[in-house]
Amino acid sequence: KKYQEQLPVSCTALKPDPVNRAPFDSFPLNTLLQPKTYHYVFNLGKVSGAPQLHHSGKVMDNPIIAITGMHRSGTSCIAGLLSKCGFSPGNATDMLNANQPQFDNRKGHFENLDTVLINNTLLTSAGGAWYNPPSPEAIAHLEDSVKDQIIRFNRTFQGSIIKDPRLCLTLDLWKKYCTRLKYVVICFRHPLGVASSLNKRNKLSIEIGLNLWYIYN
Repeated sequence: KKYQEQLPVSCTALKPDPVNRAPFDSFPLNTLLQPKTYHYVFNLGKVSGAPQLHHSGKVMDNPIIAITGMHRSGTSCIAGLLSKCGFSPGNATDMLNANQPQFDNRKGHFENLDTVLINNTLLTSAGGAWYNPPSPEAIAHLEDSVKDQIIRFNRTFQGSIIKDPRLCLTLDLWKKYCTRLKYVVICFRHPLGVASSLNKRNKLSIEIGLNLWYIYN
């Protein structure tokens, strides 16, 4: 009730379904998908994401797709699906936990370590964390401290997709200094589904989870 004035009507109007036992995990996406969206998804598997390299080993200007969204919203799932469609998340050795199965993500997180490190540096230096987001102003104030890292990443990253929920909070700086970043995929999940998942994984209260969902989205 606290957030119902701030959430889309299609979110707050959902009612529990005792038959399917999925009171909050269903969202009417048909109203969001346009014909061109279907066309794009249909042709995903026909797009090659293999990086093109200079003879020096540096990556050419192949575009980077950023995948983000609130934590527990399916970002790892989407990154995994895109990787099967030919988009490269980079070398496994350069990914979080070498992209091995984890208790909360059975098929890996598909998170590039450099991306996570840059975003974590921004959040902690601004006095926050993923579960306690600092203000956009505090993050922007740290621009000079991370721009060289983002520029270096832009020059050397050998993949075509990066994924991190924290990009919801830091994307302005990435768009400014990662010139290869051309597309952003936003993963959207019902707020109560996110809050319930955070409560199970991190023991965060439902109210805190809803507030985080709101800030990230």
